[in-house]
Amino acid sequence: MYLIENGRHEELDKLLGKISNYDMSVKFNQVYVTILINQFKDIYINSKCKLIENYIKTMRVLNKYEYNFNVPIDEEGNTPFMFFMMIGDLCSCCFLLERFKRLDLSIKNKKGLSVSYLSLFIDSYENVFLKSLTEHPTFDYDYIDNNNNSLLMHYVVRNQYSDAEKAAIKSKRTLDHINNKNENILIIATKLGRLKEYFITPNNINHQDNLGNTPLAYALKLRDATFINLLMHNHADPYIMNYQGTSSIDLANEINESRILDILNKPLPPKEMEKKLQEDRKGFLFFDKKKSKEEKTDDYLKNYQINNYKEEYKDFLNSTTEWTYSNVIKDKPIESIIVGIYINLYMYSISAPKKLLMERDDRDFRRRMVYHGIAGGIDDMTIFGTKNRL
Repeated sequence: MYLIENGRHEELDKLLGKISNYDMSVKFNQVYVTILINQFKDIYINSKCKLIENYIKTMRVLNKYEYNFNVPIDEEGNTPFMFFMMIGDLCSCCFLLERFKRLDLSIKNKKGLSVSYLSLFIDSYENVFLKSLTEHPTFDYDYIDNNNNSLLMHYVVRNQYSDAEKAAIKSKRTLDHINNKNENILIIATKLGRLKEYFITPNNINHQDNLGNTPLAYALKLRDATFINLLMHNHADPYIMNYQGTSSIDLANEINESRILDILNKPLPPKEMEKKLQEDRKGFLFFDKKKSKEEKTDDYLKNYQINNYKEEYKDFLNSTTEWTYSNVIKDKPIESIIVGIYINLYMYSISAPKKLLMERDDRDFRRRMVYHGIAGGIDDMTIFGTKNRL
């Protein structure tokens, strides 16, 4: 314990190499790992930059002797990986991802948060880290938050199409999952104007939410011909009534547009509909013809409806709770120290951490160019590549 607490990694390596009592190692596993993470915490809070290399190397020693880093290190039940994610030390996260064979990213803490949820608050420009994270075999695409919202729902609300498509493939069961508002992914995606065919299953096509509305009903409220056709082509039932006794057919008759009624009567395969809509938009030569008053009204109503629906999902975009370590390293300039240490550790490696550091170094170079007025157009960067919430 003393050696870990003081970062004396060389002596720790020699000592652990002599210990043959496996049961003793298991017994003190959580204690050792917790002591180590507490030292990291102290370094981050008090900016003890000169000490951090010793503890990174101590962590490497514990990994060498296969200590389990899936253990809780605080009262909330956070794992070391969750701790590093919360504070934004993505270099250490990458080290754990690549070098710790038994790493389990699916573990939830006592607040119901897991690595999958925390990943939603990592800035999208952290490409290397996010790729390494989501390709890890234990990354939980089946994650459900405390409000019964799936990870797939979170991706759709955030308009992360590529992540949503991957989640739809990796976790088929979440396509039929419903949240506390009795919404499935098809209803949410339709309301937000983000419907994709890979969200549709025979079980979710006619699902009704708390109001009794189906995905088709919401597509009609948006007056979106593509969505209406896609749902009808996949056997949506236009005669299902909501809890006010109104069906999709009733909505269509109320709108009273021939193109919508035609789709309900005879939907086309999606590619044919796309081609038809493109042809309908063609005007003289290569110019799109001007939209009719009816089309302009439909566009306005669609955008108005979508903006209203977006208000219902604002809570998705914010953390549901204040994270224990969210402000630990706020505005403390130790990133360059950590980056330098990992560069030395991975000098001859082509690992994810090295790639992350190269990506980070390139951004830092461009940031300096902006500071000196040599380049422009680069957004302000937050420390450690995490969003403000972290």
